[in-house]
Amino acid sequence: MDAPGDLAQVVLVDEGGRVEMDELTARRDKQGEWHLAVPKLSVTDLRPCQLRRPDNTLATASDLRVTHAEMHDIKGTSSQPGSWSGRGTIDFSNLPERDFSGTILAIPDELLSKLGLNPGNLIPAQGRIQCRLRGDQLLITRLESVYSRGKHSQFFLASRSGESTVGLDGSLDLKIRMRQYNLLLKPAELFRYTIRGSLARPKIGVEPKKSRRRWG
Repeated sequence: MDAPGDLAQVVLVDEGGRVEMDELTARRDKQGEWHLAVPKLSVTDLRPCQLRRPDNTLATASDLRVTHAEMHDIKGTSSQPGSWSGRGTIDFSNLPERDFSGTILAIPDELLSKLGLNPGNLIPAQGRIQCRLRGDQLLITRLESVYSRGKHSQFFLASRSGESTVGLDGSLDLKIRMRQYNLLLKPAELFRYTIRGSLARPKIGVEPKKSRRRWG
């Protein structure tokens, strides 16, 4: 390796959020490839609705907010998207300011009517996500204390249905199971989500659990 480049205490701030790196290390090998390493990266108050594409259009109208995220041991080669790795946690809130139409998990009205569900109970309002950086995707490994507003529903990964991923380009492929609670805080019906598409245009399916087979 030659031409080393080390940066310390890197801070990026704009209206979309704050990103901090304690250290950024760059090394170039004999083939001219740059290998980057970030021991710790922190993100605070990230609001995707404030992010813009290169053509200056908004990336998404979602009310999703990443209150805090930390990624550790990020490593990869700049020219190889599939080489990136790391691990971390993401704390989020997803509370609509006026109605539910702008949330990341906006559910089609006809589906709500068919299932007889309160739309507020179908939307994760806050919680923590554990994930791994795998190439150009975040692999979701666990949902911790992810609830709807008022904790009327709790959300888990439907891991037996396959992996759940979020692409760094905003693409979605999520399998989530939801448990509703009745007024006595007892568990009620289980439902399963599939969320595909993108952050800007999620395509969502919801179906009740049809058997007693344990989901996980």
